[in-house]
Amino acid sequence: MTTMTLKTTSTSLIGLVGLLAALGAPACSEDDDSDSTDGTGGGTTSTGGRATDTGGRTANSGGTTAGSGGDESASGGSTAGSGGDDSTSGSSAAGSGGEAGGGTVASADSWIVGGWLFQDPAYFGYLAVVDDLSKAGQIDLRNVHEFGGDIVYAVHEGVVFVGQEDLPTIERWSVNDAGELEKTGEISLQAFGVTTTLGGGRNVIQVLDAETAWYFDRENFQVIVFNPSTMRTDGDTISFDGLQQDNHDVGLGFITRVGDYLVMSAQYWELPDEYTASLTRVAFIHVEDHSVTYADDTRCGGVGFQATDAAGNLYLGPHHGHAAYAAAGLDPNTSPCLLRINVGETEFDPEYHVDLGEELGGDVVAGLEQGDDNHAYLYRYAGAPITADNVGAARFAEAWELYSVELGDEAATYTKVENYVPAPPVGGSFRLRVGTEDARYVIASAEDYLSGTYYQLVEPTKAEERLNFPGFPGTAHNY
Repeated sequence: MTTMTLKTTSTSLIGLVGLLAALGAPACSEDDDSDSTDGTGGGTTSTGGRATDTGGRTANSGGTTAGSGGDESASGGSTAGSGGDDSTSGSSAAGSGGEAGGGTVASADSWIVGGWLFQDPAYFGYLAVVDDLSKAGQIDLRNVHEFGGDIVYAVHEGVVFVGQEDLPTIERWSVNDAGELEKTGEISLQAFGVTTTLGGGRNVIQVLDAETAWYFDRENFQVIVFNPSTMRTDGDTISFDGLQQDNHDVGLGFITRVGDYLVMSAQYWELPDEYTASLTRVAFIHVEDHSVTYADDTRCGGVGFQATDAAGNLYLGPHHGHAAYAAAGLDPNTSPCLLRINVGETEFDPEYHVDLGEELGGDVVAGLEQGDDNHAYLYRYAGAPITADNVGAARFAEAWELYSVELGDEAATYTKVENYVPAPPVGGSFRLRVGTEDARYVIASAEDYLSGTYYQLVEPTKAEERLNFPGFPGTAHNY
């Protein structure tokens, strides 16, 4: 175990994965509050991942050049704050829309948390067990389990599954009787062509039940099925190659359980100019027969986040990169919007399309974080007007306020969340048992990603500060 020292200088974001739904999610979607992270994950999985916001190149004319978009698909490389890769795990990052709940609710007074620390020149993931989520709590870096690089993680019934940067393996971790994390298994996916299980998104590890888990391999556009109890595979794979599109770059989004399907969204950039394409595509993968169905919507693009309402309908929201570049006049082909897929359907709802700029008084709005019941959360930019000169910095500035909406009635219920300090729009949300109550939290990060905070949503429109983190916070889970 290594004790890490936090740098106090502002740094670029290198390979900061999957938070951000989610972030996020945030991370797994969550159709079941007890085991899944509503809004971006599936089955009975809850997920973590460094605020990856999965996608969002939104460049105006050129690839990954700083200040012109960059690819922030949550898996590596360019500079955050200048159009680079701001993979946050999800959020949201999801991411988030993404939520993280515990599996079997056994630990109502201690929790598994994840996070990321910067040690020049890279980020390193860690897991820890904490017994205080309040503002007075702390994470003792002497007692965390540090990994060798960037990570994503999912939690099922208190068991943690970890994917890592530059490794083809998924590790299994559990909390032992002494309250310490210990490694209890590992599976290699190298035979399937996998070189990294970071995956490029917050919730690429989906645990459906005690004997079935799916790894969404974004290198090869395939799902790899494995047994999370034995950490072995029979070699079953499912192709989602239909998410690729000729003459376009693709950014893969979060994964959400909707009925009998795991649903993955994708956004696109036109080549060679790399404007955001007016195209959103989703893959519906049936959890039993493994059939794959695709649906397209051309009313808007740049969609990167997901949340569900109380009925189980799935909503898709805009990536903040696209929102910022559209506000600067650099991404002219499509406006940030919300779309919906109704539960039981495998197509977009033709009657639902919310142009956020028009409906919300011209505000620059992005993201979509999972809330409870019919609530969800959007980020509203409250900084200096976004121009071609400051768009790279504006995307990640501590200038995005959190707003609550009721899904399906967004304009009438658009309300600022009290006590939430403006932050970059790359957090995530999660739900877990604390004492005798189920509590909803949102994640906020500093602009330099060197510190962060949990906020508890004590009401849909009121937050209270809770645990502060060294580095970028991941989601918390019961075990």
